[in-house]
Amino acid sequence: EAPDVERFVAQSATVDGLWIMPSGSQQGYAANLGEIDWNDLYEQRSGYLLFEDMKEQWRKFIQPDYVLIDSRTGHTDTCGICTRQLPDAVTLLFFPNEQNLRGLAKVVRDIRAEGDSPQGRRIKTHFVMSNVPDLDDEDDILEHMLARFRAELRMEDEPQVIHRYDSLSLLNQIVFTQDRPKSRLSKEYSGIVDLLVRANVEDEEGALHYISEVGNSFDPPQDMERTLTRIEEYHAKSGEVLFRLGELAGDEGNWDSAKSLLDRAVGLGNHTPSCLLARARISKQIGDEATASADAKRVLSEQGLDPQAAREAIRLAALDVPEDTGELPAVVAMDGWRKIWLAGQLERDGEARSGVSVLRSALRDAEEAGLRERMTGQLALSLMTIGNLDEACDLLGSSGTLSTMNVQDAFNYGMAMWGRTGEVSQEPFDRVVSLNKAGGDDALGANYLQCMAVAYWTVGEVGEAMEFARRAKRAARETLRPTTFSCWRYRTASMQEFLQDTDSIMRMIAGEAGVVPLFMQVRTEKP
Repeated sequence: EAPDVERFVAQSATVDGLWIMPSGSQQGYAANLGEIDWNDLYEQRSGYLLFEDMKEQWRKFIQPDYVLIDSRTGHTDTCGICTRQLPDAVTLLFFPNEQNLRGLAKVVRDIRAEGDSPQGRRIKTHFVMSNVPDLDDEDDILEHMLARFRAELRMEDEPQVIHRYDSLSLLNQIVFTQDRPKSRLSKEYSGIVDLLVRANVEDEEGALHYISEVGNSFDPPQDMERTLTRIEEYHAKSGEVLFRLGELAGDEGNWDSAKSLLDRAVGLGNHTPSCLLARARISKQIGDEATASADAKRVLSEQGLDPQAAREAIRLAALDVPEDTGELPAVVAMDGWRKIWLAGQLERDGEARSGVSVLRSALRDAEEAGLRERMTGQLALSLMTIGNLDEACDLLGSSGTLSTMNVQDAFNYGMAMWGRTGEVSQEPFDRVVSLNKAGGDDALGANYLQCMAVAYWTVGEVGEAMEFARRAKRAARETLRPTTFSCWRYRTASMQEFLQDTDSIMRMIAGEAGVVPLFMQVRTEKP
């Protein structure tokens, strides 16, 4: 049995939460250490149990999160205790020279051999180059030595680096990370702390790091599964860890496990948008529409929501009145440009009515001229998507004269007028063609080229119109995107639909009777 460790430890007077157990009195330390017969201690006097008892006393008396043991590598017997019996991980500080390489090689071999011992303990090794000169390495001396260290020590990761730090403050033995936290020395030592924490799944930060890196891990599947089980056991009261585990289970298609973990996370008070959306997503997947909708609506009641999260929440909420989307607290709190982005994404998701509502509320509050112009154009486009041609015409018609409209607004105005009256009004398309000829279109995509095919046909330039249609089809086939907007149906279309629509435009250009855009067939009353 070890003596009572309470007699040998004391709380630090300068660092809160730190306990210190010195190596002994400076007087006679080396002589006393030299008198210990380590073989006799371990073989005849149960030395192994002595140190295990000491560890258990640390746990009970101090209840530490981490124990840091400073081992003097010159004492080979104690080095074995400090690098093989006591630790879960060993941080090896070294100066990159030949002497250190020879000494470290044996230490590392011994540490790794613990994995083959009866206890089968796998001890993590971290490598830190210490006291490295901050000089130009013109002859690649440092890089050459580091390459040898990497190869002979079989380093899995790049070593951390502590550069030589010339400061008289070191003579005062201050705690640099506390008194000089912005110094380079502090930042480099903090990097070592991060390294240790990330490797420790008993630490919440380490557990979260492990979960986030599962997709990049080379651990065998059975080891990974065991580690994730340990994480769940260690952090059974952490709403954040359970949320991340639930998210991971969902990504792997384990719906029931994911739902259970997320339910526990929410029950522990994790009501963050990310957690609630993850549960809504899984609930939707397993057919629990009520929970999915309730969680999504709860998310939308919060301000400061990211537009991407709002987009998903609106889709999952299955709102009874899409026309009220723009008045949701999460949407109201967004600035105008974020609302424009959100509305566009909602249209692509098939939630065009919600997008219209977002743009209406955005236009009501917008003051900047450029922003209002952008919102007006996108709102008109969205109105046409849901078949509300009357309001689209009125909106564009009241926003300015044709001579001030850009290409998009002029084209949409012409198409809205055509759908509203059943007859082509040439003036808006004259404006479109004029702007196109003035600006060029070499770098523009399939949707623009398709629009130009229609515009040029309306002004009688049939040959140019047909060429634009052919170019639109080529551009569609060459793009890597699976969808694009089609002016024939005024919504985002698959590439197959886009090609079919462009074929219809080509038939119209060729003079086939009765060919009219599809969007004119889905008109609705003004909400």
